[in-house]
Amino acid sequence: MRIVHKNKSVIKNKAHSKESGFVILMGLLVLILGAAAWFGTAGNLRSEGMKLSSQSVHVVNLERIKEKMLTYAVFHPELFAPQVNVPGPGYFPCPDTSGNGQTDTGTNCVAAGALFAIGMVPIRLANRNFSFLSSSQQQRRYWFAVDSRYLVRPGGQRVGSLNTLTSAFVDTTGGSFCDDDNPPGPTNPLPATCVAPLTVDGQGDIIMVLFYAGDAINQQVRPVNAQLGYANTNMNRFLEQPVLPTLGQPANFVSVGNNPDTFNDYVITITKQEWEATMLSRVSSDVNSPVLNGVPNGVPDLCDIPVGNNWFDNCIFGAMQNYPCTIGAGNNLEGQGWRFALGC
Repeated sequence: MRIVHKNKSVIKNKAHSKESGFVILMGLLVLILGAAAWFGTAGNLRSEGMKLSSQSVHVVNLERIKEKMLTYAVFHPELFAPQVNVPGPGYFPCPDTSGNGQTDTGTNCVAAGALFAIGMVPIRLANRNFSFLSSSQQQRRYWFAVDSRYLVRPGGQRVGSLNTLTSAFVDTTGGSFCDDDNPPGPTNPLPATCVAPLTVDGQGDIIMVLFYAGDAINQQVRPVNAQLGYANTNMNRFLEQPVLPTLGQPANFVSVGNNPDTFNDYVITITKQEWEATMLSRVSSDVNSPVLNGVPNGVPDLCDIPVGNNWFDNCIFGAMQNYPCTIGAGNNLEGQGWRFALGC
């Protein structure tokens, strides 16, 4: 009986074909898995990129509002001309505390005895060619808190003079023991009642805190109807900030939370140093004074104007009340004491 042997080369070729097919399948599997991983990574990168882009837009808008606030402060007297008893540069607008898009006035702006005011950034100034936001859709997303000493009440009523000598601290007893005119030291410690009205993450020397309220989280429900006291009632429906302190006490805000799922505020500040530098760029300019050997005399131009009743000179009042400035003959309710602060 003949035994027929299969060609060894044929058997080998078939085995090789099977191995090749397996290698090709494995290669395709690797390619598929690699593609899935790549597209997944690309999708995550795109998502993160969009998130970072969104964050940068909010920060840019906050910086733009900050610039608007400082511009408002520089041109404060001109913005309200020809009203009377309007103090000079350095003051900020009252927040919108009712949600109607306009700055508020009187106790609706800041309660008597309050160290700061908080509310939404107004859209624009009524009857003034000055805006803070480009659209009403943005309005309730942007908030700010401001030291009450940097606000003007109706008729020019203020807490006191405002210049570079204004202390970073305020006395919660209502006294004036925190003035920079009498700086504290080893033999003259700062009283415990002197506090910074606003801090962020415990850091002081801050005049204004600006916020962007992210999308609603933690089941936040945001009412849309404007109403008296809207800001104080609904702040925590927009911002993930600590509960406001009692009247007359300072507030500490936070710039970052422990969990991005429960904290999505964006926070920037205007520091006292930034405010001083901006105001000094106006009040201490020296461009019109006599030049000796090509060099200005170094005396601010405003120092050359006669002493009189204007914001550059001291705030004084006679029989008028609710103007806690220096008591003296006559009235200069616009005064801020810049002449003294600059050493004219």
